[in-house]
Amino acid sequence: MTTRPACFLKHRVGWTGGFDSTARLWNLAAVDPSVDPVVLLGHADCIQSVGFSSDGRWMATGSLDKTARLWDLQADDPAEGSIVLRGHAGPINALAISPDAHWLV
Repeated sequence: MTTRPACFLKHRVGWTGGFDSTARLWNLAAVDPSVDPVVLLGHADCIQSVGFSSDGRWMATGSLDKTARLWDLQADDPAEGSIVLRGHAGPINALAISPDAHWLV
């Protein structure tokens, strides 16, 4: 997997997005962080951007498939589903979640 964007939260969790249309959550506190990442599926094309909320609840991904996705990291299984945000006419190359976690831009 070739990694595109990457984000880190409080030195415990890392997120990556790849050319293979997957996002992965890595446990950086584990003895071997490369073992058993949580794989998030849903995008139909390369992930261009990854962001997270300051409270660690939400991760957002943006893709060449013209969608953004919100992933609830406090869910029992974050890989089980995402909220799909549609409406862009082109790829989503950058995104960010506001500090109060109320806005995705």
